[in-house]
Amino acid sequence: MKKMGYKWGIMLVGLLLLITLVGCSDESTKEEKEEKVEKDEIVIGVTNPLSGALAEMGQDNQEGIKLAIELKNKEGGINGKQIRIVEADVPEATAAKTEAERLIDKEKVDLIIGTYGSSISLAISEVTARKNIPYFEVVSLSNSISNRGYKNVYRINPNADKFAVVAMDALQNVIPQKLGKDFKDLKVVLIHEDTDNGTSWMDAFEEIMEAEGLEDVIKMRESYSAQTNDMSSLILKVKNAEPDAVVAVSYLNDAIQFVRQSKELGVNYPVLMGGGSGWGQPGLQEAVGNLTEGILDIEYPPLPPLSNAEAMPGIETYITEYESVYNEEPESLYGHSSFASTNTILEILENAESVSAEDIEVAAYSVDKEWWTTASGWGAKFEQEGEFIGQNSRTAPYLTQWIDGKLTVVAPEEISVIEPVIPKPDWK
Repeated sequence: MKKMGYKWGIMLVGLLLLITLVGCSDESTKEEKEEKVEKDEIVIGVTNPLSGALAEMGQDNQEGIKLAIELKNKEGGINGKQIRIVEADVPEATAAKTEAERLIDKEKVDLIIGTYGSSISLAISEVTARKNIPYFEVVSLSNSISNRGYKNVYRINPNADKFAVVAMDALQNVIPQKLGKDFKDLKVVLIHEDTDNGTSWMDAFEEIMEAEGLEDVIKMRESYSAQTNDMSSLILKVKNAEPDAVVAVSYLNDAIQFVRQSKELGVNYPVLMGGGSGWGQPGLQEAVGNLTEGILDIEYPPLPPLSNAEAMPGIETYITEYESVYNEEPESLYGHSSFASTNTILEILENAESVSAEDIEVAAYSVDKEWWTTASGWGAKFEQEGEFIGQNSRTAPYLTQWIDGKLTVVAPEEISVIEPVIPKPDWK
């Protein structure tokens, strides 16, 4: 009996071992199949505010990103693999964090591209950095997106510092001459909405002015709630400062309010210069009409003929594809810039050995595109050291101006089509 029991024991152990091996084989096969399916496509999360106060600009950005990806799929994808887009509506920071986690944990995206709204971008990039997923920024400007030391965070568009440099140059080298004044005699007032977008912009501007010893021209700085419904008290403060130039960072709704209420209160400004965001949006012109005349804006380039097409190779493709897909002419400033930036991202993916964060990092830091080689005019070279790791060093906004109801590039020379008109005409 003992001998028989021993044999049965051996047989039982063998049977269990066989079952285990078969189970492992099945599981291994299952994992190999799942890996094969995963490698047959590239999954990209696209995040923008598609509802809420920032929806108009978010939708414009979303369209440009998707258009570039869809065109790449028509051309055969990335190294023969199609790209699947997973969209996420991120109207504010809390939703952004939740959606970024969903995209990574449930949708298994390989990377994320976004996002209009700096506070939203900050929330998303915190999640992607923690989960080791590449995040590519194509529109938000807060310095904090790229100065926290996070790996796998790359920004192709200008940061706040680059906007501030253009503002300083305009105040120092363009505006005084047009007003017939010395720069040191200028009175400059700064106003901004109080989210990270406006605060970061103005902090950068003041720091750059101080570094250059130019801070004495700044006579006042005031912030206000981005959700405000009444700017009259702010406008009267600005009036009392008797500025030659007002520099304003606002989203669309507050930019509209500032213009309308300045007109209603009879407060004029020789120079009103926006710092991007709402000041360059078609919605501003639609809301206030000819009150935009003469307003300067530090902005992404408008479409030709309001900018020099020769400095924006690929812009014709964007216009043709946009009209084909949406059955209307493009108007947004962000659509073609995000289209151009997404094309740079797709080029990085083509040069990466895989879609792992490590291989994308190698490919990203190897990219070397000169100025005036994309549909936005920018080039691409990511900074690997210094304050802004992952920031594109070959990117900048341009000085634009509302002329005859259209936002037009007035500097720099390579992409401008007209001289700026200063001072701004009074409200009519």
